[in-house]
Amino acid sequence: MERTYPVPVVYQSFLLRIWINCGTNYSHWHASLEDPSDHAMRTFNHPQDLFDYLLKISTTEKKRKEGR
Repeated sequence: MERTYPVPVVYQSFLLRIWINCGTNYSHWHASLEDPSDHAMRTFNHPQDLFDYLLKISTTEKKRKEGR
Protein backbone atom coordinates (compact mmCIF):
# COMPACT_ATOMS: atom_id res chain seq x y z
CA MET A 1 0.00 0.00 0.00
CA GLU A 2 1.36 3.40 -0.99
CA ARG A 3 1.41 6.16 1.61
CA THR A 4 -0.36 9.40 0.89
CA TYR A 5 0.49 12.67 2.58
CA PRO A 6 -1.76 15.70 3.01
CA VAL A 7 1.06 17.98 1.83
CA PRO A 8 3.99 17.29 -0.52
CA VAL A 9 6.99 15.82 1.26
CA VAL A 10 10.35 17.46 0.62
CA TYR A 11 13.23 15.21 1.55
CA GLN A 12 16.97 15.79 1.37
CA SER A 13 19.67 13.66 2.91
CA PHE A 14 23.19 14.72 3.90
CA LEU A 15 26.14 13.31 5.77
CA LEU A 16 27.11 15.95 8.35
CA ARG A 17 30.64 16.12 9.74
CA ILE A 18 31.55 18.53 12.54
CA TRP A 19 35.01 19.11 13.98
CA ILE A 20 37.01 21.64 15.95
CA ASN A 21 40.51 22.98 15.35
CA CYS A 22 42.16 24.01 18.60
CA GLY A 23 45.28 26.01 19.17
CA THR A 24 46.87 27.56 22.21
CA ASN A 25 44.60 30.61 22.20
CA TYR A 26 41.78 29.67 19.85
CA SER A 27 39.27 27.06 18.79
CA HIS A 28 37.33 27.08 15.53
CA TRP A 29 34.35 24.88 14.70
CA HIS A 30 33.99 23.59 11.14
CA ALA A 31 31.40 21.47 9.36
CA SER A 32 30.85 19.78 6.04
CA LEU A 33 27.78 18.43 4.30
CA GLU A 34 28.07 15.63 1.77
CA ASP A 35 25.23 14.76 -0.58
CA PRO A 36 25.20 10.94 -0.69
CA SER A 37 23.59 10.87 -4.14
CA ASP A 38 26.55 12.53 -5.91
CA HIS A 39 29.16 12.93 -3.12
CA ALA A 40 29.19 16.71 -3.58
CA MET A 41 30.79 18.30 -0.52
CA ARG A 42 30.21 21.76 0.93
CA THR A 43 32.30 23.03 3.85
CA PHE A 44 31.54 25.69 6.45
CA ASN A 45 33.91 27.62 8.69
CA HIS A 46 31.27 28.75 11.16
CA PRO A 47 28.12 27.07 12.51
CA GLN A 48 26.00 30.05 11.42
CA ASP A 49 27.12 29.54 7.81
CA LEU A 50 25.86 25.94 7.99
CA PHE A 51 22.51 27.03 9.43
CA ASP A 52 22.14 29.78 6.82
CA TYR A 53 22.81 27.29 4.01
CA LEU A 54 20.28 24.77 5.36
CA LEU A 55 17.66 27.49 5.67
CA LYS A 56 18.41 28.70 2.14
CA ILE A 57 18.08 25.28 0.52
CA SER A 58 14.92 24.43 2.45
CA THR A 59 13.31 27.71 1.38
CA THR A 60 14.47 27.31 -2.23
CA GLU A 61 13.18 23.73 -2.44
CA LYS A 62 9.84 24.73 -0.92
CA LYS A 63 9.40 27.52 -3.49
CA ARG A 64 10.37 25.14 -6.31
CA LYS A 65 7.79 22.57 -5.19
CA GLU A 66 5.14 25.30 -4.99
CA GLY A 67 5.98 26.44 -8.54
CA ARG A 68 7.23 29.90 -7.60
